[in-house]
Amino acid sequence: MFHSQLLLAPERDLGLFVSYNSPGGAQAREEFVEAFLDRYLGEPEPPAPG
Repeated sequence: MFHSQLLLAPERDLGLFVSYNSPGGAQAREEFVEAFLDRYLGEPEPPAPG
């Protein structure tokens, strides 16, 4: 069984396709997509003081 997801964010020039072929693929896919979105579309880091 395949567990796949396609995400497109053209306003950010960003696309993601992920696919797993394993019994735990659904959970792995969700964890990966969540981590990816947090990393690349999450809250921007505040500027460093200085």
